[in-house]
Amino acid sequence: EYTLTIIMIIIIEEESKITLNKNNSGLHIPVTID
Repeated sequence: EYTLTIIMIIIIEEESKITLNKNNSGLHIPVTID
C-alpha cells in the first residue's frame, strides 16, 4: 500500500537525521540502505 510506503520513507528519513546528528557528535554509525 502507498500509505505504508510513505510511512516507511518518513521513518527512514528520521533515522537518517538522527544518525547524522550522532555522526556530528563524534559517533560513527554505519547506515545501510537497500
